[in-house]
Amino acid sequence: MNRYSVLTAILSVAITASAFGADWTKLGLTVLEKKEGDGAYEYRLKDAGGQEFDIQSEKEVSDDTVQRALGLKTTLSGRELFKIKEIKFIILPNSIDAVIVPSFFTYKDTDILPCLPSTILFSLSDRLEYNFRIVKDNIFMRIKGDFSTDDELGEKVVGGIKNPLSFVRMRDPEVFLTRINEIEDANRKLRNAVISWHNTGFLGIGSGPIDQKKVDRVTALKRQKPDMKKDEVKAALEKEGISVSGKELSIIFSAYFNDFE
Repeated sequence: MNRYSVLTAILSVAITASAFGADWTKLGLTVLEKKEGDGAYEYRLKDAGGQEFDIQSEKEVSDDTVQRALGLKTTLSGRELFKIKEIKFIILPNSIDAVIVPSFFTYKDTDILPCLPSTILFSLSDRLEYNFRIVKDNIFMRIKGDFSTDDELGEKVVGGIKNPLSFVRMRDPEVFLTRINEIEDANRKLRNAVISWHNTGFLGIGSGPIDQKKVDRVTALKRQKPDMKKDEVKAALEKEGISVSGKELSIIFSAYFNDFE
């Protein structure tokens, strides 16, 4: 069933809207509890099959709104990808959100539940969308898109679980690049701190930080030719008019290239 078939199935159960509150008996529902206050309504309901669920709204809900929520519940309850343990509907001005706590979430023998830190959100407007997070190896991934089939969603989630770094890089490159930049910046600050510490004498008396221009040129030369020795780097820098001491070279080599000779 494609996304249009899913949406049609949900909308086809809608009935004429009521100007007043929902007729729960007509809808085949039992109101177990109703909370009202501060412009908010919350209903604890039970359907004819005995399943309990919640509806939350800023105002009294109409038959039409409840019927659309029931259509969404039927669609989500029929999924093979996951099974519903708890479900709550939030009625918004332009959509109906379904917040799901699953009891089962598996695709192609991969148990997704251990990677699900919170709930699954589906949102019904002119289309049915999903939006939730998974986590693997301490990497949080946003799973978001238009729902079409169990296979489409299952493949996306399992793809993230099996290769989280690749998933983030492909689907959220801005976040990935930001994280890489943060790591590189932290490494740069750490190396500069190490360089400054080693280039300072007892009780903090000494030369202090090495000129960043020297650091940049030494590291650039080493990356161009990894087997360059300190004396070769020193000679190359002197040709460029850059004076660097043997101590400074030793500190840069140890901080950036783990070369302590």
